[in-house]
Amino acid sequence: MTIKNKKAETKRFSFFILTASTVASSFIGLASTIILASNFGTGPEMDAFLIALVVPKTLSSILMTCLAMLAVPRFVAVKEDYGEQSVWRLATHIFLLAAVVLSTASIILALLSDQAAQLIAPGLSDDDQRMTGLFIAALAPVLTVGALETLMKSFFQAMGRFSVTVYATVFGSLCYLVLLYFLIPVYGILGAVIAVSLQYTLILLCQLTIGLWGNAHLVSLKSDDEQRKLLKTLVSSAAILTFTTSVRRLNPLLEKYFASQATTGSVSYISYGARIVTLISNFYLRNVSQVLFPSIASHFAQASPKQAMSEVILGSRLNMFIIFPLITGIEILREPLIRTIYERGAFTAEDTVNVSLALFYGSLFLLQPMVQSLSSKALYSINAVKFISFDAYLKLAMYLGLMYLLMPRYGFIGIILAGSLTITWPLHFIYLYFRIGPYDFKSFLTALLRILALSAVMWVCCIYWAELVTFQSQTLTDLVQLITTPVLGVLVYAGGAWLMNYPEITLVLEKLLTRKKRKTSRKKSS
Repeated sequence: MTIKNKKAETKRFSFFILTASTVASSFIGLASTIILASNFGTGPEMDAFLIALVVPKTLSSILMTCLAMLAVPRFVAVKEDYGEQSVWRLATHIFLLAAVVLSTASIILALLSDQAAQLIAPGLSDDDQRMTGLFIAALAPVLTVGALETLMKSFFQAMGRFSVTVYATVFGSLCYLVLLYFLIPVYGILGAVIAVSLQYTLILLCQLTIGLWGNAHLVSLKSDDEQRKLLKTLVSSAAILTFTTSVRRLNPLLEKYFASQATTGSVSYISYGARIVTLISNFYLRNVSQVLFPSIASHFAQASPKQAMSEVILGSRLNMFIIFPLITGIEILREPLIRTIYERGAFTAEDTVNVSLALFYGSLFLLQPMVQSLSSKALYSINAVKFISFDAYLKLAMYLGLMYLLMPRYGFIGIILAGSLTITWPLHFIYLYFRIGPYDFKSFLTALLRILALSAVMWVCCIYWAELVTFQSQTLTDLVQLITTPVLGVLVYAGGAWLMNYPEITLVLEKLLTRKKRKTSRKKSS
């Protein structure tokens, strides 16, 4: 087997284990959301919990995402130039420095929790604001442990050790589910707050335990001039980029700010619908980008921009091939899906209608990370700091403009649409064209047109089928539609792709037939 084939097999295996773990953790997370929905529905306690949770998570993203993204290309370059031990040592210094900064930020957040609640949720009553402030103070440690978990995840991905993040993620999700089950009956909504804090802590500890096993040099604090220079360059670049792009990560806070002023329960409606969308995003989009990111960074480091962009285009085509039919399926089956998943306990039929609407419009959000999850990796790999900063301000301007245009007219639906329609990834490809030179973009556009046509055919067939499959029992109708409609959609979509000679389908079948021929020939020879 050639080196190129070995790398391809490694990518496929990495994607497989990431997908398997993400499927497991996503469904565990969905089960956790069902527990919350059945106990608290869309009441003020749930709104306060969701608003409080977004504060440390957003601040964690602001303080750490840029450093984690910039660190991956740097880790790859250091590994190729200086060896694996130098990468471990650099990661140690970055981790310790980040821990000090983040711990300080968590303490400040806990002290200013009441002010943060008043600022982020002005539409809540005084009692609800006080409850939100209490939750923010209790969740402040998430800022530190969540950010450090993101940093360590990027390091292990750069090293090709995807199994570390796999085990840690699944372990943390299981612990969160168990903690919710036992703590909510005793402490109510405060039990959910405690469970979240423990979840992120356990994920980080699990990552460090598995990652440190047999690698004692990770805790070495030895340093030299080259290490200090690398660390200084990385931290300074991350600090500049964090300052200029922090506005991009304000969207979750802005969403809660506007939702707290809309109809009562709007925060919960948006969150429950977004849970399904996030499940899809975590299930596929992030895995593709995580697996390809080290390869993209390596191609740019080796001065092979065309090969790097071919990876970006290939990943984007694969994402489009999966996401467009998923959006179609969500829009057809949104009500039976929400009714089957959530409608029990404190979650009412009225909540089902509102959450299904949130899911319908929220599914359009997948159009942004569908491509940007990979195009942004190329921008970080070439250290396009100025353009990334410009892109951040442009997104904020678009988001606020759409918000003020749509929210007064459509309420919480307008808030969802503002986030879903804030799309800037076409500008990424234009910038990359002028920055690194021409690359094959034609295959991307051709694939886009084919997928849109296939999705339209699938939508028509599934709509008529869903109308045909109806029974007197609503439960039976929902169950049959949820089982049969996706099967019909997959058959129509895959069959259309095969008839149109869509490259990904053709490639998969050719590899399958080739493997069968090899097995047959081996049996005959034996």
